[in-house]
Amino acid sequence: MALAAAATFFHTSFGLGAKMVWFDLAAGGGLVGAGYFMRENARQYGAVILSLFLGGAAQLWMTQPLWFPAFRIKPDNLSDLAMLALIVLQALTALLVLHKTGALGRIGRMVRTFGALRVLVFLGISALFSVSIMGYLPRGFIKSYILHIIAGGALVGVNLLSVAALLSLPAPFTKWRGFNPLIPAVTVFAAAA
Repeated sequence: MALAAAATFFHTSFGLGAKMVWFDLAAGGGLVGAGYFMRENARQYGAVILSLFLGGAAQLWMTQPLWFPAFRIKPDNLSDLAMLALIVLQALTALLVLHKTGALGRIGRMVRTFGALRVLVFLGISALFSVSIMGYLPRGFIKSYILHIIAGGALVGVNLLSVAALLSLPAPFTKWRGFNPLIPAVTVFAAAA
């Protein structure tokens, strides 16, 4: 509600486009979160939070119309290229954290334990659900639909890497303050919303 009110205020008061207002608010949320965790001496956690917010806002920027149903695969301008760079930065940040914490090896063992086929089926279903079938198949745009499934699957993968990176890090709070496991979940939900 507050986000909608702020977006309306900035859009009407300063003439900023809806996408820019949304991006600025998401970037601001990411900076606040990163600043908080960095102040708590959880720099890697803060970096992943910032990359998750910026990457999520960049993913939203690249959708057409603003929310759903298609991802612009070919960038139209310099802003689009910057947004794609933020998505790549999100993936690289998550991979770096996963590498530093040794979680990449644990993920590999989890895939072997659970079964590569099952993991691929899960990722495939996630990719299928990332794109609405209604805008493509009734009009015969099969190739475009498949390309969007691939792009959607890649974005799901980037976001899952970010969640895995957050979960691979030690709890960002001291024991006397306690740690609520809902914090990473709420953070991911807020970044994805």
